Amino acid sequence: MEAANDFTNQILQKNAPSVDAVASGSQDESWLAERFGYVTGKEAYRTGPDEPVIVRPTYAAGILIRHDPRSPRGYTVYTAYPVNERSK
Repeated sequence: MEAANDFTNQILQKNAPSVDAVASGSQDESWLAERFGYVTGKEAYRTGPDEPVIVRPTYAAGILIRHDPRSPRGYTVYTAYPVNERSK
């Protein structure tokens, strides 16, 4: 849990303009992700519905923040988890 909190805090710090936009209410939510230079966790996926599950290490983490006027920060971390960057 400590590592997850550390990843979340690093992502929030590195994405201050997006965090500020959500906190102020000018943006409803934002997905933020950062790649780290080491393993952040594992992900499991399938290439098709009948294919075996593949488990691999992740090297990034992502968080979804949503505007929350009840929070002193102006936002709430809705979810956070390890991810791998996706091809665009």
